[in-house]
Formats: sequence, C-alpha cells, structure tokens
Amino acid sequence: MLKLFAASLIAISMLAGAAHAAVSVGLSHHKYWPACPEGAVKATCTCRAGGTSHDYQLCHIGQWCHVFTGVCTR
Repeated sequence: MLKLFAASLIAISMLAGAAHAAVSVGLSHHKYWPACPEGAVKATCTCRAGGTSHDYQLCHIGQWCHVFTGVCTR
C-alpha cells in the first residue's frame, strides 16, 4: 500500500511540475529583448511601463514607445 501511495505521489508531482513549467515559459517570452527608450524605436525591443508594473509590449522598428503606459504605436 505504501509503495502505491509513493508512486502516485511522485507521478502527480511530476505532472504538476511539467504543467507549471509550460505556463511559466508562455508568460515570459518578451523578457529577453532589451528595453526601449521613450520615443522612436530603432531596433526591436520591449516597451515597458515604468514603476513596478508588468505591462509591456514588443515594439518593432519605426514604432513609438510610450514608457508611461508600456504601449507601442505607429
């Protein structure tokens, strides 16, 4: 009985760990791009809102980064 419980516990923890890793990877795909300065963008970067906010958007060349809101516009 104890072996069955231990095997079940290991299987459940492995499944939960894999599900948590898949969610974490999907949320952080912009963190490797450099941060944009305020104004016109000359290279692809992330426009991040100031302060402790986690609002950001990926800006491409020719867009305008608004650092206060973390939004890119044409």
